Amino acid sequence: MIPHNTIMKSISEKVGDPRLLELIKKFIGAGYIDEAGTHHKPKLGTPQGGVLSPLLANIVLHKLDEFMAQEKIRFDTGTKRRKNPEYAKLQAKKAKTQDPEEKKSIMAEMRNLRRSDFFDKAFRRIFYVRYADDFVVLIVGDKKNALYLKSKIREILKSKCGLELNEDKTIINSMTEK
Repeated sequence: MIPHNTIMKSISEKVGDPRLLELIKKFIGAGYIDEAGTHHKPKLGTPQGGVLSPLLANIVLHKLDEFMAQEKIRFDTGTKRRKNPEYAKLQAKKAKTQDPEEKKSIMAEMRNLRRSDFFDKAFRRIFYVRYADDFVVLIVGDKKNALYLKSKIREILKSKCGLELNEDKTIINSMTEK
């Protein structure tokens, strides 16, 4: 959750109207009333389901979006993955043979292989998706790249957004086994 003072600091950098700032401050500080009728005024986050919550998260996390756009430009390399060498050998073998049965057998083998080299070091990509205060970063690269990017995201969130990366919700997971 985003601390109220962080929300207000980020908004005041872009909004100069003191009346609007006061209205937003009242909105995020309004709190809620539970079933027992007790009024709660949390110091973190915005009212759950509030119409301004996604907008305020977008304002606070805009610096992260800018960083990720720049990081994508720096990180992405290659235009496409190189062809899987095993697949290429079978493709050449298929082109040379005239026997329909052998071609059929080769094609069956080809279907069990990836066409491109999934571990091509010359091909890297970052995919970043964010909705309100949740985001996912997918990397076509190695674990070293992922650990570096995680540390940079932690740094940007702290220095530019006034937030802490939730280590309990932040995982690095491989989608392939080598």
